[in-house]
Amino acid sequence: MRLCLPALALVLVALVVSWSHWQQIESGFRIGFSAIHPDEAKSLRMVNPRFAGTNDQSRPFMVTADEARRASRDADTIYLTNPKGDIVTEGGAWVALTAAAGVYARDRELLDLEGGVDLFHDKGLHFVSPTARIDLKGGTAEGNDPVIGSGPSIDITGQGFRILEGGKRVIFTGKSKAVLYPSDTRERKNPPKRQGR
Repeated sequence: MRLCLPALALVLVALVVSWSHWQQIESGFRIGFSAIHPDEAKSLRMVNPRFAGTNDQSRPFMVTADEARRASRDADTIYLTNPKGDIVTEGGAWVALTAAAGVYARDRELLDLEGGVDLFHDKGLHFVSPTARIDLKGGTAEGNDPVIGSGPSIDITGQGFRILEGGKRVIFTGKSKAVLYPSDTRERKNPPKRQGR
């Protein structure tokens, strides 16, 4: 008994120590090999990428996406899934855009969007087009597919569009139609009276 009990206690202590050590290894950080398909290893992939910079007027812009892929390390074009862009115009207005897919040319800072493009302006303007090309450096945008736009007092359609001078000018190309809505007529019926000094 004098030999069996201490030996049994020693075995139990060793078992408890090894068990706690084994649990820490299982729940801690481990390095191992991931099951990557050979085709995926050829192209570079990034999840939740961000591309930031400034345009010709030193206004900041940001492009984000759910995923970015490059065919090779030296490739200029980056394929984006669900890209989103933000830019502040020279006048201080905020413009945001979203699309289903896009191609970003890093050297030229051109963003080609497709799969349904939504463009929002903080003044209440909203444009929808199947495709668009955004020149992030020049602060311009264009599209050659049908476009539908709306704002606080206008509905407009066109066969294409051009956004120039950082959003100061918007041109609808091709056969276009605009419907203007007047402001509240009650304000015109009762104009404010001039106050005497």
